[in-house]
Parts: sequence; structure tokens; C-alpha cells
Amino acid sequence: MEDKEVQLEETEMLADAKAKTIVIKLYEKGGSRNLALTTSPELLVAAGIEIAGIKIPVIMPHDTILEVGRALGGVLYKVCIYDLVDGQLKARLHMLTKENEERTVEMNVSTALAVALKGQMYLTTYESVFEKDMDVRQRKIDWFDLDEDFVLGVLNSAGDAFYENSSMDNLQRYLDKAVEAEDYMLAARLREFLKKREKGEEHGLGGNTDNAD
Repeated sequence: MEDKEVQLEETEMLADAKAKTIVIKLYEKGGSRNLALTTSPELLVAAGIEIAGIKIPVIMPHDTILEVGRALGGVLYKVCIYDLVDGQLKARLHMLTKENEERTVEMNVSTALAVALKGQMYLTTYESVFEKDMDVRQRKIDWFDLDEDFVLGVLNSAGDAFYENSSMDNLQRYLDKAVEAEDYMLAARLREFLKKREKGEEHGLGGNTDNAD
């Protein structure tokens, strides 16, 4: 039976402060199955991704990979997570040459993910990878339950958009954490967001209630 290729689209980002890593959960397009990739914050920053609304000023040379492909006259168009071996996901970068021939380059999955995000490429995997990935698919990390200093650092550094897109339940959760830690400036800020949200809901303008934070 042919191994069907599956496009990956929706993502969920979770921070593991103790391991100093970021977990990216990539969901299949139109479905609920997902692959969990562990990567470093620096690679995501290099791809132009904000972590919990925070921009980290780190510069890395991932643009070079894209530029080399273009300089060779090719089109980098897809990253495929094609296998899971000994608990490690395997990835390939796909390129069409100027002669319209396909070439692939084996890459570290974290690097491939950063390049794909930066280059706005297709992300795909195979049905067989989902079948092998039973343990990884069940992985669940909640950054809010990690080290208190890390959590407070995220909450204090997050931009307004992070809170505007948070659910009422999460805003209350953040406020409780701030009060518990006696961070009264953060608590005051969160109360303002809660007041705005309550007024908005009174007028039928409630914010996002399906936030993945």
C-alpha cells in the first residue's frame, strides 16, 4: 500500500524552561493528529518566530540556506518529515532545479523546520510517521506549570497582543499567578486586560477563547 503524504499546517508552541527547549506540535491539515518536534528557541528566532509574544534579539545564518538554493537557480518549496527512527524524526528539504528536476537534502529536523518557517514552505509528513509516533503525539508540556521565574518573565515580557488573544480563564490564571508571586505591577496590568475583556463581552465583543497558551 502506498504511503500517503500528509500536509502539516496548524501549529502549537510550548516552552520547556528546564530543558531550555521549545516544543512545536505540527497538526495535519484538517485533522487532529500531530507531530511533536523539540527545537531550540534560537532556531525559532532565526525563522522570525516570536516565542509567547517575545522577540529575542538573536541573529543566525538560516537565510543563507535559502539564498544558496536561489543562487543555484532552484526553488526550495517543501520540508518533509519522512521517518521516525530510534525516537528521532528525520527531515528532507526539497528543491526544484532550474531544469525542473527534484533534489532533496537531508537536514536536522529542527534546522529544517526553521528554514521551512522562514521560507514559508509546505510542511508534510507521511501516514507511516503518524503510526510510529504514538508516544510523541501524547506529549503535553504546559509552560505555565514550569519554573515560576520563567513564567513570570514570560508574563512580564509578553506584548499586549498576547493578552488580547488570551481567554478570560487564562487571564484570570495569569492574574492569580501574579498575585501569588506578589508581582503587583503585573497584577495591575492583568486586571486592566480583564476589565477590558469584561466590557467587551458585555457588548458582544469577546476575545479569543480558544487560545493555545
